[in-house]
Amino acid sequence: LVKYPISKDIVSLISLSYEDIVAATKTTDAFDLEALDEFLSSDAAPDDCMQISDLDGFLTAIAIGPGLIKPSQWLPVIWRSEQCKFEDTEQAERIYGMIFARYNLILQQLAHDEDEYGPLFWQTENGTIIAMDWAEGVMEGVQLAPEAWVPLLEDPEGPAIMSPIVSHLHDDEGNPLLGDDPDEMDELYDQAAELIPSAVIAIDKYWKARRSESAYSKETIN
Repeated sequence: LVKYPISKDIVSLISLSYEDIVAATKTTDAFDLEALDEFLSSDAAPDDCMQISDLDGFLTAIAIGPGLIKPSQWLPVIWRSEQCKFEDTEQAERIYGMIFARYNLILQQLAHDEDEYGPLFWQTENGTIIAMDWAEGVMEGVQLAPEAWVPLLEDPEGPAIMSPIVSHLHDDEGNPLLGDDPDEMDELYDQAAELIPSAVIAIDKYWKARRSESAYSKETIN
């Protein structure tokens, strides 16, 4: 088993700047939802690594956030406590390619076709949408650079923008972080598929407008 991918292509991709990453991953053809989901659930991936929904929330936060975060900072977070053990370099390249393809798809949809954007939620057999894992993934992305997110969190419109996401978060005892009315919370959960994409678009527009008003381009967050 290959514990650390040693391909020059992978090493160079991890160390690229944001602009280089976007240029290098313009294609989204490499994204295979079922294949990536299967790998993350397999014995090859660490037991506590992100699964497909929280990974998608994580990538979304990175894509729409206030600054640029290098892959060398966020890729290890996906695997959490351990490095991933790939069968060979080819498998490593394929899995990383899928991850970057999903990341790039989010960027492309928000930049060029917002109506096509959709988060990856779990769904029960009876059709109930479960957005908790996805929302937790977003917050893990926020925690990569929490100080950079402060302007949005302290903005008067911040709570309204973030609430569709935060409403799906719970404390260590399983209690919702927002609201205590069961009926109101159930309604929010039922509307997740509709409300969260709008929240993601709003966050993306917030940071883009802020950068435009400040007349500076996105800088890398170290």
